[in-house]
This record gives sequence, structure tokens and C-alpha cells, in this order.
Amino acid sequence: MPPFIAKIDHLTATHLPILRLPSGVLLPGNDDVDALDVTVGDVVIYNNDWEKSSEQSWEPQVNVGLIEQIDERSVIFRTTQGLMERTLPVGQEAELGNVVLFNESRELIEVRKRTPPQSSMSEETVDITSFRKELDLDRHTWSSFAGSPETLQEARDIIAVHANPNARAKLLDLGVSPVRGILFEGPPGTGKTFLAQIMAAQSRASFYLVTTASLGGRLVGESEQRLEAIYADAAKQDMSIIFVDEIEVLTKDRAGEYDHGSRLVNVFLTNMDGVSAPDNVITIGTTNRVDDIDKALRRPGRFDREVTFRNPNREDRLAILTSQSRKTADNLDYEAVADATEGWTAAELGAIWQHAGELTVIAERNNIYNDYFLMGFERAQTARTRRLNGK
Repeated sequence: MPPFIAKIDHLTATHLPILRLPSGVLLPGNDDVDALDVTVGDVVIYNNDWEKSSEQSWEPQVNVGLIEQIDERSVIFRTTQGLMERTLPVGQEAELGNVVLFNESRELIEVRKRTPPQSSMSEETVDITSFRKELDLDRHTWSSFAGSPETLQEARDIIAVHANPNARAKLLDLGVSPVRGILFEGPPGTGKTFLAQIMAAQSRASFYLVTTASLGGRLVGESEQRLEAIYADAAKQDMSIIFVDEIEVLTKDRAGEYDHGSRLVNVFLTNMDGVSAPDNVITIGTTNRVDDIDKALRRPGRFDREVTFRNPNREDRLAILTSQSRKTADNLDYEAVADATEGWTAAELGAIWQHAGELTVIAERNNIYNDYFLMGFERAQTARTRRLNGK
């Protein structure tokens, strides 16, 4: 949330402060505001947490922003109205994470904080267990990934050479650099996460799952420190795969919109192509917007290998529907469902079995009958239609 400034307008019967924004809009406060020992007329600023401010900072239509990028004497800051770029007032300095005030004319008035809140994290304080995932070797097998045989074969080839310590050593002896970064490119629901888990399980590699939500932090530098800690822990293992979901969100091309993700890009570059980059770590990033990824990450030695995922064709859909052993009572009408699911993803096909299984349990049967299978398809189809229509 971008920072904002407010004044205590009045107190409720339970002494909860009611805030008035410069625009006149009233907002309820909370216990964190009340803890500042404020009273009616006091000015407060919110930037991750609350702090009391001076009356001088309150003017009609004074707004607040948070600095995300600095370019010589210009700063780019995020506000409730979006990103803005302004020149620093004469005699004032700024750092990333500083709060700025600007007026109704969008002129920068003041840099409020000289020192942004910094993370005190270290490698020892990052909870690595929240990123490192244990995999089920019985579930994550090559045969459990149905459809897209070309994609599966490419993944097997990568693991056979680049996730095998002996094979990687032989590559280095030949003067060939092993793969350190792979991009899984394709629409959601096509099995990118599942195949990465299979690759880790079959190579007995430690598996780290990184998402925007799990990496995000409230303080300046927190996300980078978490990512550094993940790479440091991965380097200690015999072999590791770091899986970064929707990597384009974390590493948006710096030539595009202003984005503080450039600091994360530098962490990736250091650990994938730097002098001390570990040889036993493969980073897999998923994306369905490959052009949004910072171009520096797509140069040789980084994410220079791409594996393409697509929605399954009819043959693939039939293979997905029949791939895993399930307790069925008779021959199910796989062919008809495969015909009727053009454009479906692997995840959407999996939803058919979830609905069919629920119906079987409700009916207190021990096997999935064709009626339940077809009803499961109908329910999955209804849910898919609603989702596509935004309902």
C-alpha cells in the first residue's frame, strides 16, 4: 500500500480514531493509530506502520508517496494515483524507501524520512523451510506427467546431463558450461510446476519454491535477502532446483515501467552468472509473458534455455485423462470427454476427477462409475465457463 497522510477527525465512543484524508474522505483508524497517543487534530503518516507527524505537514491536498527509484536529482515514487517522477527540492537528499510529500499541483515539497526502514534479516534468520519443499517420489515420476511428450523428453534430457553431478563435471571438463537457468514458458495450468517437481524428485535435488508472495517483504532489502539466503542454502546441497513462479513479476524489464525489481535481478545475475555462482544449482522460472522479463536475465549463462508448454491437443488430453491409476468400476467414456475439452488445460482436466471423486464419496461407492465421471466433467465445464466469463 502506498503511504498516505491523514488527520484525526474525531474519536468514536470506544475512542477509536477516525481519520480524514486531505481529500476529505473519512477512514476508520485502528489500535495501531490509537497506540500513538493521538487526539483530535493530530496528523499521522502511514508507511508500513503509523507515526505521528507535525501540523506543518498538513496542508490542503498534501499527498504522500514512497520513493522506488532515484536518477541523479529525480525521484520516482509510488502514490495512490500511480507512479510519479519529480525533481528533488534544492538541498534535499533521498534514499530508496523515503517518504515524500507533494501538493495539489504535484510539486514535491519535502523528503520526510532520510533513512528508510531497513531489514535486519540475515541468512541465519530467514526461514528456509518455508521455501524448501519435500517431494513425494512415488507421485512425482516421469510417467505421471501425461501429454506433451516433446516437453517431457526435453526435461528428461536436461536432468540426465545437467542435474547429474558427474555429467556436469564432464561438461566442464569439455569446456562446456552446464545449464544454470531454464524458462518454462506457457499459459497457466499446463503443468509447469508439476514438471519442475518431477525433475527435482527424479534427480534427487533439493526443491525450493519461490513466489511473489513468499519473497515479498515490508522493509527495504528484505526480498533480496530472502533470495540470497535461498541461493546460499541451495548451494550447500548436493544438487538443487530453485523454482521461481511467475518470474516476470519479480524481474520486469527495467527498460519498461519503473520497477524496484532491479535489485532482485541483480541477485539472480550474481547467483547464476557471477564469479562465485554455484555449479550445483539450477534455477527454473515460469512465465506466460516472456517479453516482460529483464533482458539481462536472458543472455547466455543465465536463463538461456527455454521449454515451451502449450494447451494439450486431443491426443494429449486423452493421455492426461487416462494417465493415473484411479479406482474405476467400468470403462469410462474417455474418448467423448477428450473430444469435448478442446482448449482445456491439464489443470482443468484434473478438476474433472476431483468432482467425480466427490460424487463417488457422497454416493458411498468404492469406485468411480461412468455416470460420476461424466457428471464430474459437466461440473468442471460449468466452473470453467463461469471463470472465463468472469462470474
